[in-house]
Amino acid sequence: SAQVVSVGSVQGSGERSPRVGETVTVEGVITAAVEGDRPGWFLQGREDGDPATSDALFIVAENIGGLPAAVGDSLRVSGTVAELGAGQGSLTALRAATVSPLQTKIDLPRPVRIAEPPADWER
Repeated sequence: SAQVVSVGSVQGSGERSPRVGETVTVEGVITAAVEGDRPGWFLQGREDGDPATSDALFIVAENIGGLPAAVGDSLRVSGTVAELGAGQGSLTALRAATVSPLQTKIDLPRPVRIAEPPADWER
C-alpha cells in the first residue's frame, strides 16, 4: 500500500505545490462537498505543525465518478497533484484516482468566522 503523506506537504508553503505532477496518498475528513463543473470536496488532514502550510486540500472527483462519501466522512485518497487555474489564483488539488473510506460521520469542529479574507490563502 502507498505511503500516506501529510496534506501540508502536498500544499507546500509557496503559491504552488512542490509536488505538482507526483502521485501521492493523503488522509483526511471531508469538510465540504462541491458539485457542478468541477465536482470534488475539501479534505482536512491532520495538522502538520507548520503554520506556513494549509492542512486542507481540494480533491477533484471527476475521474472517479463523483462524490463517493459525505461531509464528516474520512477517506484515504490517492491521485496526482495539480494546480487548478493560473498565477496567484491557482488552487492546489489532488486529481483522485482511488478513494478508500476510513470512517463515517466524524464530528466536525465548529466553523471559524473571519472578519476579512486573509492576505495569504495558502495558510
